[in-house]
Amino acid sequence: WLESFLKNYPGAVVIVSHDKMFLDNVTNRTIEISLGRIYDYPKPYSKYLVLREEIREQQLASQKNQQKQIEHTEKLIEKFRAKASKATMAQSLIKKLDKIERIEV
Repeated sequence: WLESFLKNYPGAVVIVSHDKMFLDNVTNRTIEISLGRIYDYPKPYSKYLVLREEIREQQLASQKNQQKQIEHTEKLIEKFRAKASKATMAQSLIKKLDKIERIEV
């Protein structure tokens, strides 16, 4: 009776449960709060888990690429910092590094 009541309930309900089948039966939207951000998935719980894993893999790949770019930029800064003719370029690279929004997974 609880599942049928929750399916037909017109409002929003916050459900905490360890029963995945119950969650799949009564939810049509899953909201995750992680690292101070809110992620909204318009999916039942099992589909949310699959989608979240795909997004996490994409984020890990993006984070890895970003880290490579940051390391490359830091090497350029160290290389050109001592040369007077390239000092302004090194300063602009430092500013660019400061402005990068780091990807967190």
